[in-house]
Amino acid sequence: MVASASGASPCSAKAPKKCPFHLVSERLNARKTCGKLCAVNLRKNGMGDHPGPVARWPTRQSRHQWRANDATKGPFATAQEQKEYSMQTELRLLIDMTEAANDERMIKSAVLSFANAHGFERFAYLQTQGDDVQTFNSYPEEWQDIYLGSRYSIIDPVITEAKRRMNVFSWTVDDWPARGRSELRRFKDQAVAHGIRSGVTVPVEGSFGSKMMLTFASSERKADVSKLQDAQDAIQAVLVIHYRLKILAAVTIVSPKTMLSPREAMCLMWAMKGKNGPETAKITGIKPRTVQHYLDNARRKLGAQSVPHLVAIARDHGLV
Repeated sequence: MVASASGASPCSAKAPKKCPFHLVSERLNARKTCGKLCAVNLRKNGMGDHPGPVARWPTRQSRHQWRANDATKGPFATAQEQKEYSMQTELRLLIDMTEAANDERMIKSAVLSFANAHGFERFAYLQTQGDDVQTFNSYPEEWQDIYLGSRYSIIDPVITEAKRRMNVFSWTVDDWPARGRSELRRFKDQAVAHGIRSGVTVPVEGSFGSKMMLTFASSERKADVSKLQDAQDAIQAVLVIHYRLKILAAVTIVSPKTMLSPREAMCLMWAMKGKNGPETAKITGIKPRTVQHYLDNARRKLGAQSVPHLVAIARDHGLV
């Protein structure tokens, strides 16, 4: 606990010890109370031994230097300095929350809390390699089905832009060159209908030619890229999310109840090769309705919302 200038602690009451995830979550959601000094308790409640990065708080010397710069404005010389420091701190808290998460639900909660705190309604993490896309997001399920089923990742201007640049950028659907009845126009209209109109994207180079990106999306006409001023911490957040999801997927144990039958696995394998129901039926000699039945069973077992989602889960877990 760091004492205030008068010698009194900013939080005199001792809170019960909590798990790192909920402790950091409370700090993020209540950042206007207790301020920056109380968050040092992260180290005293278990985060100090955590191997991942922890929030960086100003030293006494740096606080004194800020006051010397402008004694009338407290620890920050300008409102912009305070804004930039707050964003950097919360990005570090997001990194800590992701490291402390032990399942995908907790990661989604952490990233969505960060997004909401800065005026965004949704987020999407994507990894692309060629035309293949893996995604972890908070978009409506209906939009996920449309996006994956229509293979919109091939024409998505955000993905196209992220593949050719390495810096944080903002975007808005109003800038997309969508005219007439083109596929891009249909994509734009459907995105807006599902509350996706603008956003900020953080692209990161992955291994073997892959590209990772984290997008925060808004229904507003224009997003503010200054909300992610610290590109270094933003990139680190993307990497932490990527590797944490990868680790969680690797340690996930598939129970016997979710194991696929031979026919379900066969139909799924053909779906992974890009075959639709009628094509699979022709190849295997079974009825299209039966193929759909096997795929529906596989979707229920693995909790998939659509066949493309089913294929992604199967690949991630090495089921076929």
